[in-house]
Amino acid sequence: DFTTVPNPIFYKLTEVRQLTATPNEESNNNGRNQVEKQNVNPTTIVGYIQIKSFNSIAPTKLKQAILDLKHQGSNAFGIDIQGNSGGAFQSAIQCAGLFLDNKVAVNVVGMTANDNT
Repeated sequence: DFTTVPNPIFYKLTEVRQLTATPNEESNNNGRNQVEKQNVNPTTIVGYIQIKSFNSIAPTKLKQAILDLKHQGSNAFGIDIQGNSGGAFQSAIQCAGLFLDNKVAVNVVGMTANDNT
């Protein structure tokens, strides 16, 4: 049936865990270890959202998932696009726009200066 668009969004509230801030050692360019503290809020509740494809209903379904997860207590989101089959470019931009607050999501650049006009 070509009239039905599959729902591209799967979401769930993740398991609530007690998080702690721990130092994270990383090597800098000079070969020395530097300690970087991670700021972790112990009351963070992460909502997991998987976007399977960017079809015509993805932005609406993503917005619904965010609102539903917020209603369930989520105050952070993990967005999983691993295995995403792609889809409509404009749909992907609209999904990104839900998180960007009027910032640039995409900048298209041509091969030559004439392509950029």
